[in-house]
Amino acid sequence: MKVCRKMPKQRQLFLFNDILVYASITPGPLKTGNMYYKPEKLELQYMRLDDIPDTESQKFAFQIVSRSKSFVVFLTRIEEKVGWLIAINDAVDACKARKQSFANGRQSAETDLPGLEAPIFTPDAAAKQCELCGVSFTFINRRHHCRVCGACVCGVCSGQKVLIKE
Repeated sequence: MKVCRKMPKQRQLFLFNDILVYASITPGPLKTGNMYYKPEKLELQYMRLDDIPDTESQKFAFQIVSRSKSFVVFLTRIEEKVGWLIAINDAVDACKARKQSFANGRQSAETDLPGLEAPIFTPDAAAKQCELCGVSFTFINRRHHCRVCGACVCGVCSGQKVLIKE
């Protein structure tokens, strides 16, 4: 389950040696099984995982943080969470080691994440008021998501524009 801005959505993860692909699931014909659409890929060399401690309302979750997309993943069992965390972290480490060996031992700034990662958006349901000024959201006073930090802000606070480098 991937937490999106509006609501959680079911996604399938596919881990390869250099990328992680996630896609939406749709039932296919009986003989072929599920079909996947809107696949998105994340390069492992620009990725890190952050464990999210379990709470009463939020269990078996972790964050995937990368340059192009960052989001929270919820699983149904602790064994699944631990398995994915180990598998993805091992794949990330192996990918970075391969890239490092190709660079002849030189540290490449391109594999560093700080300042280059995509934000995790605050879900609409969790934001009842502007995270900067505290004004409540209404039909007229709409939510806006900051593309730099992921915060949910009002129209007045979102009027501050910044050029985002890709």
